[in-house]
Amino acid sequence: MPDPIQNLFDAVREACPSSAWSRGVELVRARAVTEDKRSREEVSLRVETRGGLICPNVVLYIGNEEWDCDCEGRDDVCEHVAAAAIALRRAEKEGVPLPKPSEGPDAAGSIGYRFSRSGSNLHFSRVVIANDDENPLRTTL
Repeated sequence: MPDPIQNLFDAVREACPSSAWSRGVELVRARAVTEDKRSREEVSLRVETRGGLICPNVVLYIGNEEWDCDCEGRDDVCEHVAAAAIALRRAEKEGVPLPKPSEGPDAAGSIGYRFSRSGSNLHFSRVVIANDDENPLRTTL
């Protein structure tokens, strides 16, 4: 009996440039793929990049061997689609669910703004708030 997830994986692999596939493998190894929603026909996944600030949404259409990513990439198959297909196939083969975006220590957070005063100077900083914890944001937006 044909395996639709394996067929989708094969179609993505065949259409994917090798450089994007390599970056997709790295994203899977970094556990950057989470599952938003799933139905019989499609799976919606998020792929965390750049320290969690950008999470493109990837939709894999299982029965149709098609996909969509909302990133700005030029290729039909970007590293986010590759990572989503690899992670989905791996989860299916191992019989484990993909994590949800709100699970785990790397759960998506929100950005908070902190102001402080030093004499007559006003200082501004950004923090990432996740799991009741605040961490300084050390990257640009």
